[in-house]
Amino acid sequence: MRIFIKGTVFISFLSIVMSLFIPAGHAQVYKDPTASVEARVNDLLSRMTLDEKIGQMTQADLSVISKNKNDITIYFISELSQSV
Repeated sequence: MRIFIKGTVFISFLSIVMSLFIPAGHAQVYKDPTASVEARVNDLLSRMTLDEKIGQMTQADLSVISKNKNDITIYFISELSQSV
């Protein structure tokens, strides 16, 4: 069975993480529901590191991750799968 993080959870998670590193008052277009999707995506991607982008595209096996749960945050893993 695969566990997928939905877009809403993904954006919420990134909002929390990003808020820790972005100075107060800095416009966060990706949070603005009135902005175009393209503007929001471009803003969000410009704020992410290469490691965060790779982590969002990584699908890790649950049996490997369960040995060291810190890997989820260290490698920004967004998707887990379970071997059958």
